[in-house]
Amino acid sequence: MALIQIIQTMFTAALVGFKECQGYEFTTYPPQIVNMSTDSFLQQLFVEWNVSHLAYEAQVNMTFQIQLTRSENLELVVMKNYSKSLKKTDTVLRWVWESDLPLECTSHSIRIRSIVDDKKYLDAKIWSEWSEWKTIWGLDTANITEASVFPDEKIVKEGTNITFCCIIPKGARIQRMTYGQKIFPVIFKNNRTTAIKVHNVPIPKNGNSNLICTWTMNKTRTHDGTVLFVGNPPDVPRNLTCETQDLREMICSWHPGKATNLITEYSIFEQFSGKYSPCTESRESSSSYRCKWVINSTQENYNLTVKAKNYLGESESSIFVDVFHKVHPLQPSEFKVAAINATAVTVYWCLNANYSIIQLLCQTEIYMKNKTAKLHYSSLEGQLPSICYSTAVGNLHPYTNYSFRTRCATAKHFWKWSAWSEKESLVTDQMVPSMAPDTWIQIVEGNGGHNVKILWKTLPDSVANGRIDHYSIRWTTSQVGKSDSTVKYIPANTTNITVFISNEQCRIEVKARTSVGWSPPSVILIPHITENEVIEEGRVSATGDGLCLSWKHDPYVIDGYVVDWCNSPFSPGCDLQWKKIPSNATSVIIKSAKFKPGLRYRFGIYGFKIDGAHLLEKKVGYIKELAPEMSPSIHITETKPHIIVMNWTYPANDEMQPGFIKGYYVYVRRRHATCIQYSERNSFSDSTDCQKIKIEEPKQKSYVLRDLKPNTEYLLMVTAFTAGGESPGESTIQVGTTNDNEAVVYKVIFWVFGIAAVMVSLVTLGIWKKTWFKMTLCPDIPNPNKSMVLKLGSPLMKAHAESPTLKMSPCIINKLEVLRLIRDQVTLDAKLHKIISAEKSSSFMFPEEYQFEAKYQPFHYVSQMYPTCNSEQNLGFVTHLTASIIGTESFTDVLYPCNMSAWITSQNHLNMDFEINQYSEHIINHHQLCSIAQSDYASTKDNCFEHSSGYKPQVQIISSVCKEEIPSFSNTTHTEEPSDVKKIS
Repeated sequence: MALIQIIQTMFTAALVGFKECQGYEFTTYPPQIVNMSTDSFLQQLFVEWNVSHLAYEAQVNMTFQIQLTRSENLELVVMKNYSKSLKKTDTVLRWVWESDLPLECTSHSIRIRSIVDDKKYLDAKIWSEWSEWKTIWGLDTANITEASVFPDEKIVKEGTNITFCCIIPKGARIQRMTYGQKIFPVIFKNNRTTAIKVHNVPIPKNGNSNLICTWTMNKTRTHDGTVLFVGNPPDVPRNLTCETQDLREMICSWHPGKATNLITEYSIFEQFSGKYSPCTESRESSSSYRCKWVINSTQENYNLTVKAKNYLGESESSIFVDVFHKVHPLQPSEFKVAAINATAVTVYWCLNANYSIIQLLCQTEIYMKNKTAKLHYSSLEGQLPSICYSTAVGNLHPYTNYSFRTRCATAKHFWKWSAWSEKESLVTDQMVPSMAPDTWIQIVEGNGGHNVKILWKTLPDSVANGRIDHYSIRWTTSQVGKSDSTVKYIPANTTNITVFISNEQCRIEVKARTSVGWSPPSVILIPHITENEVIEEGRVSATGDGLCLSWKHDPYVIDGYVVDWCNSPFSPGCDLQWKKIPSNATSVIIKSAKFKPGLRYRFGIYGFKIDGAHLLEKKVGYIKELAPEMSPSIHITETKPHIIVMNWTYPANDEMQPGFIKGYYVYVRRRHATCIQYSERNSFSDSTDCQKIKIEEPKQKSYVLRDLKPNTEYLLMVTAFTAGGESPGESTIQVGTTNDNEAVVYKVIFWVFGIAAVMVSLVTLGIWKKTWFKMTLCPDIPNPNKSMVLKLGSPLMKAHAESPTLKMSPCIINKLEVLRLIRDQVTLDAKLHKIISAEKSSSFMFPEEYQFEAKYQPFHYVSQMYPTCNSEQNLGFVTHLTASIIGTESFTDVLYPCNMSAWITSQNHLNMDFEINQYSEHIINHHQLCSIAQSDYASTKDNCFEHSSGYKPQVQIISSVCKEEIPSFSNTTHTEEPSDVKKIS
């Protein structure tokens, strides 16, 4: 048969080659669709077709082209090529297509054609004819009366894109389609079908989301819809653990991971045995799953795999388990406690499992009220379920309420503790008290003795060892050769008793009794009481919530110290407290919840010596000092113009003070001053309006304000201060200084004596300088230039500005008479020499146009001057002067032109011609020149010569002529020149 097929194939190939050479066309194999179906849930379309059996026999490679259309209009959706190598064993060809649009929404049609695509044949390729259309009709062609929505109740993965369609009856109209209350746009529509597409669908919060199709028909609105299930495939089981409690079955638990929002099935598979067990139990909680696996008594190791599966996928997780390493014992049951004695008990419990092949470690918790729990461990052999366990617990306190509970675990391979058993409580038995009561005394003086208050503290449960029934109080007084003892029994609810004892030494014993026996006695010795020694109180400081006390070490103290105080120092009961301190200590911090700020507490420090308790020191202090509540009351005892003396009263040492008074503040301000802040000082100074004087001496209750201003009102206030603050300023008084009358008298006396002194000084000065005053104020010949009245700027000068006397004009002096002459030639020569020496340094030069000639005759002085200057210089010159000489001694006269000067010196009975040339040196500076032609009378006091030589000639103008123009004169010569005349050039 195989040979026949080979021959047939060879023949067919040869025939085809022959036809190709002859120009014949290839043979095609048109497909024929034999079947077409759909899967609505998966939205898949299946098509099957066939070709000629010759193609299968030839085993050719063929390509099929598939066209898929929608609706009656044959809208092309898919154009796809499908290649296939045909085999002789093939009987039918298949192709699957998954639609995004539900297949029920509209009709789908398919047709196929083929082409031979094989290398065994020539390159020419010819498509076959198309097959007939094959159609699967949609519901939009059916005669329906209700709307249909697809896909119906579909399950999709979170984040999927999905398309919905709504098919309505004929004549109906779709209004809208909503998914999750949101309207979406239409992506496909024909006469009866409308489709929308939702992208990335989320897991709804309430579990599922609905698609609603709203349509109308005959004005009737109708709603149809479907449910979409959105979820995830199962996550890999996390934290997978397996353990056993009874060694009969294992319990595996895990965390499911990410929520799927779908029903997920779990199962366990054991690899060694190949067994499979479904997990039918519901999950233990929202975050944990558990499943059981039966333990095989012959198998110790297990390889377990937990599988998870839902509609969208599956996952798994594996674990290896040694069953004896994962034992978690059961919770103990039937737990009981029984007393052994006052300090020990036995605990009992049962475990309802067979642990006979393992060893257990059990833990018993012992809890006492207000104490930390203690743990007791015991190692026990495992037992059968019918046998219970027990263990003894010791080191307990007598007459104490305890609670017990127990749990167990494997001792060799520890895995987990079991759950705690139920609690069981027990009160242990009583014993004799193990400690004497803490006892102290308070002594109050009385007539012929003392009232002694004996106090003791209730024994704590830890040392009482039972319930106290009553106390025994015994006191014994000792005298020489005699003792007296008294016993009293006090109920258990009493903690003090007051007894009267004499001044002799006394021994006090206090004991407590339970139902079992007496406690050791507490003994206090009271020494022979004499007069109380005065002990000064020392102050103590607070530290945190307590008070720090310290004292000097006493070498005679043999049994420690006691510090006592009152928690309520101002209440009748006092609430006396005490604390015992060892002998080697010299300080202690006293704390009490009843200490309050602002209360003064007193402490007594006692030492137990060989003869009894002695008071050593006293202390006083505050847990916290507060500011005083009241201010001092001020009294003014004295006021003066500059002093105010003030006193105040204040109970600085009062027991009720909220702190130790450290001093006072004195506030001083002027009455009308506004004080925002007071400047603090240690002493008063009236430089500022607002002052605050600090007085750091509590005993000082007066202050003197000095250096005050007279007749001034002041406001005064005094406050007290402690370490906690300053008292409020409640009382402010106003006080004023008096007038300073003595100062007024002193001022009047000062001014009277001052004025008198000034007047005496002026009179004395006037008498001493009368000549100077006369010449300055009223000279014989007034000088207008010297007059104070005629100074520039004076009112009189301005009023007589146009006076002819003061008017400047050129003037020629005709005659002058010398009234007084200097008779001392030596003085004159010295002064002239001084003048000449001074003038040598002057920059003044005589003008060239001036020449002077002087001629001297006995008893007559005649001088002729021949000026050659221009009259525009407004200069006055002397033309002819006759001088009458009074006396016989030599004299000096100086003649002044308006802006120049010359001088003439002569001796008695000598004739002298004196000539000053144009290059002569001059004795008078330019600024010293003056004009004697300015008035009829002139004084030479201020002239150049007067300033240089120091003498004052009195000159009387005989006659003078003032001219506008200066006449020209010829020089007058002389033939004889006295030999003793000194010529100066």
